Amino acid sequence: MFIGKPFDGENLSDLWRGMDRKRSTMLLWKSNNISPEMVALDGGWKLFEPNRRWEEDRLPDVKSNPAESVSLATRNPGVTKISREAIAKWNSTLPKTYS
Repeated sequence: MFIGKPFDGENLSDLWRGMDRKRSTMLLWKSNNISPEMVALDGGWKLFEPNRRWEEDRLPDVKSNPAESVSLATRNPGVTKISREAIAKWNSTLPKTYS
């Protein structure tokens, strides 16, 4: 708890002890505040939103393509849409800047 509020996120301590399990929620993260890289990981799908490094969504299947070299975003518009919506909703809850 932090100032009376529960932590957001998911307890992963069982994984550190060698147990295996599937995630219960989509994992979302933002890499930095200057050229933000917004990413969503759900199952094997990992969506990278456009940023300064690329101009369109990238959606590799990390299970079959761990190098993330092939994007399947145009072949899987439903997955791309759901992930983009989750990123937008989550990003709206974040502060605009960090100190």
